[in-house]
Amino acid sequence: MDSPSFESYEQLRAENQLLRAQIRSLQVCPRTTSAAERLAATPLAPWFDAANDAIFVTDANWHIQYWNEAAERIYGWPRAAVVGQPISEIIAVLRYADEGSDESALHALATTGSWRGEVIQHTRDGRELYIEGSTRALSDQSGTISGYIAINRDITERKLAEIALEQSEARFAAAFHTNPTGLLIARTSDGAAVDVNESFLRLIGYTRAEVLNDNWRLANIHIDLQNQKALREQLHREGHLINQETILRTRTGELRTVLFSAERLLIDQQECVILTCTDITERLQAQQALNAEYERLVRLKDGFMATMSHELRTPLASILGRTELLLEGIYGPLNPRQTTAVQTIDQSSQHLLALINDILDYTKFESGQDMLALAETAVAQVCRDSIRMVSQTALHKRIMLSLTMDSAVTTIVADRQRLQQILVNLLENAVKFTHDGGEVGLVVQGDMDLEQVSFTVWDTGIGIADQNLAQLFRPFTQLDSNLNRQYEGTGLGLALVRQLTDAHGGSIVVTSTLGQGSQFCVRLPWRVPDRNVTVLEDPLLASPVISTSSEANTLPNSPPPLLLLVEDSESNITLLQDTLLSQGYQLEIARDGSEALDRARLIKPALILMDIQLPRMNGIAVIQRMRADELLSKTPIIALTALAMPDDRERCLNAGANDYMTKPVSLRTLLAMIATHLKRP
Repeated sequence: MDSPSFESYEQLRAENQLLRAQIRSLQVCPRTTSAAERLAATPLAPWFDAANDAIFVTDANWHIQYWNEAAERIYGWPRAAVVGQPISEIIAVLRYADEGSDESALHALATTGSWRGEVIQHTRDGRELYIEGSTRALSDQSGTISGYIAINRDITERKLAEIALEQSEARFAAAFHTNPTGLLIARTSDGAAVDVNESFLRLIGYTRAEVLNDNWRLANIHIDLQNQKALREQLHREGHLINQETILRTRTGELRTVLFSAERLLIDQQECVILTCTDITERLQAQQALNAEYERLVRLKDGFMATMSHELRTPLASILGRTELLLEGIYGPLNPRQTTAVQTIDQSSQHLLALINDILDYTKFESGQDMLALAETAVAQVCRDSIRMVSQTALHKRIMLSLTMDSAVTTIVADRQRLQQILVNLLENAVKFTHDGGEVGLVVQGDMDLEQVSFTVWDTGIGIADQNLAQLFRPFTQLDSNLNRQYEGTGLGLALVRQLTDAHGGSIVVTSTLGQGSQFCVRLPWRVPDRNVTVLEDPLLASPVISTSSEANTLPNSPPPLLLLVEDSESNITLLQDTLLSQGYQLEIARDGSEALDRARLIKPALILMDIQLPRMNGIAVIQRMRADELLSKTPIIALTALAMPDDRERCLNAGANDYMTKPVSLRTLLAMIATHLKRP
């Protein structure tokens, strides 16, 4: 039935008054007429059926007399099936939401004539409903209860939402207050705390009552107000902060370092911010202690490596120097058998030096202490020099060496020494693992599109099994590591190649076929060269041949240059003495730092050769004292050291040395360096 319509407010008011009168007529009526019969006979019937709430009427014994359409829809029972039935069999109350009971509801109806509350009932198909109910007793003219009228509203959807919200809030509250991370909710307007959890209270040392007091502010514990202002501005600008580090002052005055994040949110229409704070003070202290211990161990390791380097290089310097002088004929001519014996000593010493260098270089790069000296470098020259350095070994095994160059690749920005070390290591491996009579080659190819230069070392050697490729670049690992292995080495060469390639920003790829050979392809960035940079040339190419004449460095009608050698090793003293005197130099010797200062002031040498590890005063301190002395401030100084540690060169040059060489020195290179600084031919 359609709901009645009203043409005016007055008509609506009149109908409302009529409705009130009809309800009163239901409450006070003769016993002879049932409430349902009277309801059906009044104009209220269409209104009750049009209502959204379930409306039903029972007699005094709670038998249903009237059941509206909304009741049919809500409970699932048709009117015809329920009229005359006890209400308890149709929609019995399962439980009361407010701890009520049937007895308390009946008592309220008996004493006040009405009852209101929330109950849970079930539908015909067994679903539970949350009902907001209102029941009123109907009385006859004598005041005796003749029935009841109930209006029940289905609030299931709202109630479930409220329950879900309550559960969510309970979960949030539990997560908030039991969270091991410190949590604080504060108003953004003034920094006043809205809520705080126990972890945050433990962090700052305040009680909940103190923090939630209107006078407490977040600024009370933030020691850097300028930083706090910057963070507040960032939060306002971005809406959140993530993993910010700051320092808080606790109630006792202790400073704690915390890592915090912040997010803006609305609470009761107020803009707030929730802070998550993790105390990282102990973590930072532990990290600092760990770093300090690491630095201590690094210093110990560096000291050990420096000492080992000095102890190993010092005798090697004497051996290699003597063999060089012998081969140059400084001590007189050698017969073929003697020459062969000295060459064997030289080769063995060079091999031992290479092993020492590999270990030191690997240690430098492993600790991140070695830096590349990038410069524009002539590619063809580096490749030729690398081939030359393995040519004697290849010749001994009758291995043919080849070099194929891309004419477009002239220069590359790289560390010349380290690039040559990469190529020599790969070439030495190729020669080592290639049978007599085989072939080894180096191919250089540029790729302008990828801006890369590839250096490919190939061989026709023994090859590598697929399962062993992954082990190639592991330090101290050799594929042939048995006691009866055929090939010598430490297993550091390829590890160094990988480190040096990575340091250049490059990559290395290996392909190999067992029994047929291998290819190692190193790809390096091909940067556009700066034409203002001088292409590095190999100083060895310009090194003079050691002359057997004592007049070699003496100009006509000029006295021979006077050099001061500061050295405490007698073997090195006699070696350099023999070399320099044979080249026409005068030489004075100082065996410690203090003597060096005194001798230098006295003789005013043309050049000083300075060992770094000296008794009484180290070479660095001596150089610094000399540079502070007006008489010696311009005297060329060449630093000689067997330490060969990562920062030795910088330390020497920063102290005032003009040049630097690592022992064992190449005598040819040393003579060339001396001539350069003395500006002699």
